[in-house]
Amino acid sequence: MATLGVAIYIFMGGTKKAEEDSFLFGNEDVTSDSTTFINLNTSIFSDKQVTGLRDRTTEPYTNQYSGVSYNKDTIVPPEGMSVYDPKVGKKLIIYWDKVDSGSTVRIYRSEIQDKIGEVLVDKLSDENNYQDTNLKNGAYYYYTVRTVNSEGKESSNTKQVVGIPTDSFAPQNPTGIAIRDLLTGDKIEISWINPSDLDFDHIRIYRSQKEGELGTTILDKKTEETKFIDDTVQTGITYYYTITAIDQSGNESEKTLLPSDRNSSPFEPLF
Repeated sequence: MATLGVAIYIFMGGTKKAEEDSFLFGNEDVTSDSTTFINLNTSIFSDKQVTGLRDRTTEPYTNQYSGVSYNKDTIVPPEGMSVYDPKVGKKLIIYWDKVDSGSTVRIYRSEIQDKIGEVLVDKLSDENNYQDTNLKNGAYYYYTVRTVNSEGKESSNTKQVVGIPTDSFAPQNPTGIAIRDLLTGDKIEISWINPSDLDFDHIRIYRSQKEGELGTTILDKKTEETKFIDDTVQTGITYYYTITAIDQSGNESEKTLLPSDRNSSPFEPLF
């Protein structure tokens, strides 16, 4: 490898004597009585920096692909296996490359790493995915796939893959929201229709005396009814209510504010 170096020329002027230059820089660095040459080959780059530059030439090529050779009688396991979390909760999708016609794909599932577990399902050769549902959010699921030929013989295992179902999608908003003054001077009724989401859990209601602010939570639990009576209000004061839906993973629907003065048109919050 060529030596890396930098040379610095310092012009001292014609009046400087070679003896003075020699005293300052050493005889071996003096090229004339008017020009001084300092060789910095070994001082610009440290050994570590030079080694780093050399190592870059040994980096692996990108876009490389692997391949495996099998005997003609070998039952080849499926390739390209992966697990995808759609983040809708309680669901994972297992993918693989299609196998030869006449064979099936057998999926095993375990909740213990490196254990093959039990047979989950057999899929036809023209299929390349399976949706595993009714899982527990946050739990680890380990999948192994084998090819099964027409004689019922199984291939070796694929590399085990793991998936963790999660839920990051908010439920739909409650609908049919209505605010009604019960004309008692101290009670307001809020009613709604629950969303149809399968993982819907409960309703949350906020109350504020200032437009555009969420205020405080006055309801945040499961209830059999689809209405709530706020009995802590005062006569003549306008209250602003925000009604949201909460799913089983704690995701909250979008927030929409409603005033209590019989205005049936909801408005967007200002925060």
